[in-house]
Amino acid sequence: LNEEIKLYNLPPVVKMTQREVESKETIDLNLNFSEGYICAETIVPYPPGVPIILPGEQISRELIDFMMKNSILEKNVIRSSNLSSGKIRVIV
Repeated sequence: LNEEIKLYNLPPVVKMTQREVESKETIDLNLNFSEGYICAETIVPYPPGVPIILPGEQISRELIDFMMKNSILEKNVIRSSNLSSGKIRVIV
């Protein structure tokens, strides 16, 4: 629970608006190698149903570690294209 609170207290690093993201080319990249890339999808683990990253935000090491440690890849994730296979959609 403390890790989740810490993650949600980190301010997102927004690099693009969601509208800008829609016009960019994307690829599905292995989550372990996605640090520093700009996310192109919304990741919403359910439960609790609260987004942990939105399109246009930069992917941080803290987010990757949180997702791996808390088995986010194995949970029901709303609106993720390929997270169950360990990949996240990013801007090229």
